[in-house]
Amino acid sequence: MTEQIAMVGRAEALAALDAVSAPALILVGGEAGIGKTRLVTGMPGRKFVGRCSPLREPLPLGPVVEALGVAGGFPALRKLLDDAGPSTLVIEDLHWADNATWDFLRYLCPRLPPELRVVLTYRPRETRPIDLAAGAAAAAVEIELRPLSRAEGAELAAAHLGVRAVSAAFADRLHALTAGVPFVIEEVVRALPDSTALFGDLQPSVALRGSFAQQLDQVSAPARAAVVAAAVFAVPVEESLLGAPEAVDEALEAGLLVTAGPGRFSTRHALASRAIEELLSVAERRAVHRAAADALATADPVPALRLAHHSREAGRVRDWVRYALAAGEQAHRTGEGDAVVDLLAGALAAPGLAQADRLRLATLLGRVAAHGSRHDVAIKALQGLLAEDFSPVERGEIRLALAMLLCQQGCDRTAGRHQLTLAAAELAPRPDLAARAMAALAVAGDGTEAVADRRKWAGRALALLDQVDDQEVRTAVRVNHATVLLFAGDPGGRAAAEKVLAEPGAPAQLSRGAVNFADAAAWLGHPEDARRMLARARTLAGEDEYLDVVMAGTRLRADFAAGDWAGLAERAELVRADAWRLPELDAEARLVLGELALAQGDLVTARHELRAVAEVAAADLSMPMLLAARTALARIEPEPLTDLLAAIRKQDLWVWAADVVPLAVRELDEADRLLSEFRAGFEGLDAPLVAASAHLTAGMLHGAEAEFTAAIEGYRALGRPYSALRAAEAFAELRLRSGDEKPLARTAAGYTALGASWDAARCAETLRRNGYRIPHRRGRRGYGQALSPREKSVAELAGRGLTNRQIAESLFLSIRTVEAHVASAMRKRRVRDRRLLAGE
Repeated sequence: MTEQIAMVGRAEALAALDAVSAPALILVGGEAGIGKTRLVTGMPGRKFVGRCSPLREPLPLGPVVEALGVAGGFPALRKLLDDAGPSTLVIEDLHWADNATWDFLRYLCPRLPPELRVVLTYRPRETRPIDLAAGAAAAAVEIELRPLSRAEGAELAAAHLGVRAVSAAFADRLHALTAGVPFVIEEVVRALPDSTALFGDLQPSVALRGSFAQQLDQVSAPARAAVVAAAVFAVPVEESLLGAPEAVDEALEAGLLVTAGPGRFSTRHALASRAIEELLSVAERRAVHRAAADALATADPVPALRLAHHSREAGRVRDWVRYALAAGEQAHRTGEGDAVVDLLAGALAAPGLAQADRLRLATLLGRVAAHGSRHDVAIKALQGLLAEDFSPVERGEIRLALAMLLCQQGCDRTAGRHQLTLAAAELAPRPDLAARAMAALAVAGDGTEAVADRRKWAGRALALLDQVDDQEVRTAVRVNHATVLLFAGDPGGRAAAEKVLAEPGAPAQLSRGAVNFADAAAWLGHPEDARRMLARARTLAGEDEYLDVVMAGTRLRADFAAGDWAGLAERAELVRADAWRLPELDAEARLVLGELALAQGDLVTARHELRAVAEVAAADLSMPMLLAARTALARIEPEPLTDLLAAIRKQDLWVWAADVVPLAVRELDEADRLLSEFRAGFEGLDAPLVAASAHLTAGMLHGAEAEFTAAIEGYRALGRPYSALRAAEAFAELRLRSGDEKPLARTAAGYTALGASWDAARCAETLRRNGYRIPHRRGRRGYGQALSPREKSVAELAGRGLTNRQIAESLFLSIRTVEAHVASAMRKRRVRDRRLLAGE
């Protein structure tokens, strides 16, 4: 698998190498880090490998001696290669070769032994050994390796991260950072903990810095200055900002600069800029940034973000703060907060800063970080301010900014609620900010508050709106009030939500509201409302990419519930890749992956994903997610759910209990009492999913066909085929005890059509255990070279890494049957490694 990772994007080059028979000269060119060594290392057969080094006084024939292990005259060396039989002589980094090595190659190439291939790697900008090809008495092939495309770079990164795919946004940033150079991609990915991590604070590796130090030493001082200036600007700039045309030309020829548009130049990639800047002394860095700030100060429009960065690095504190505030306001308007979070957080620590500026920076930092992934940086900076000497109202503003991040990002809702409660009291003289704090308390649950408390805070916030003119605050308060009603199943919730969206309001708050409303609708069983609200949010959000990411979790859950499973696992993996430091969104994607794996019989993955979701949901107190993960786990490993029932009772939110109660009644002696409590808990509320669940529970307790029928029809009406099939299975098991096997056979067929192979296998096993078999229609079908449905199920699990025993347990098969299916699938797909069976 490691070899396959290394060869991403190199199929054409590998084919060219394989097509060349001895005797042959093969020239492999490409820039530093492009993968020349990796390519030739993978060549089969006996190899003699020597490497040229950039020494001031290189050893004569150094790489040849290294490769062959002996020194000698040219004829003797050639005879040694001739006697070696079928083999390959590899001389790497020919651009650093000494004169004796060049002379030996000029001697050898016209006299190649008949079973020898000579492979030379080099950087085309520094040398071009085409004259060797002209004199070669054999086939000569030139292969120039190009940078990987965006898609190939994403494939390479995904392989190293161990995920199926990375998101489009991840791929875009990776390509901008690395320009598709494989070595740089691998260095970047190696520095990231996983595919959900950010690139923002990524530091160039020692190896990368060393590579650029070496390249800079080989150009003139003016060319080096041009490269350094380009690295400090970190964006394409005009030639006049870099130096004399001759210096720019030299840097271009050396490959240290590239043309980035008509008359504009930059370093090769973003990580190159970081690596080069880190090579500078403190004094040189300050001087170059001062020059950059002076050059940009008269630009129109003013590039505030770049000027803030250059002013900070140049030590100009007053300019740094002024431009940071301007950049923050602009980022808040455009929804691009991540770009300025570090800048604003750093400015808060600037020496000699006035208290008013610190407060303005702090509140701005809270606003821009709310719609991004750098909230951890903002939280740390804001926490540090609370101990400083601010007035109660000023401290309340900082608390509010901090609390919104703690609650919105799912970091620590308990701490967030504590800060919100303090802020609501401190901000009493500011009804606009007090209303925001109270409205946030209404929706920022920490698992301890009853729904009545949520309603109370929402009502108090609404009551303050007569004193508030700020449109954004007014919209936020009304959005949160409607959100509380919807999640509680209040019959007036849907109307309240529609009213909020129909009235004029702040677009950012309205789009947030539409996402909240969609989330509530998905959890409680209003699929059409959920999809309609998601579409509404998309329209309202405009270019807000952060909101696109956040609503993706609701889309995944809606797709799973609707049985839209084709490509769902891949979509969930992409959402995970986009969920940078957003634990709740990551948990939503993992919940879907776990539920899907469970339905498909991959119990190993299901346990792993669902346990992770349960852990995150319990810590961040996301009750609907916790209930979903724990009840799914209980289908694999039956466990008491009394703690979940206790939490539901404490919050008086039986509308969230749709999955819990049908499982819990199997374990409880007082099941009828629980059913009565369940029905009383949602009586009069707008939560169709729990209504269907109550019918299922009653059917299971009393064997009532009418209740089962109502449950099945209820789930179907809600567009939840998997839930309907599970209800049908419970009823079919009852019919089986009466000697009627047909309902269970139909249910098994329904599971198979949906893709729920684990459930279908369970039904088949129940039928077999009771002396029945599922009949094949029109005899056994022949699949030829295509995989049968059973082979597909087995192949998918084998490709995910499950053992034959684990597959047998998951699909209710014998180990011998699994072995036969794996062997057949590998033969039909022509693979030798069972891990390659996944995803085809």
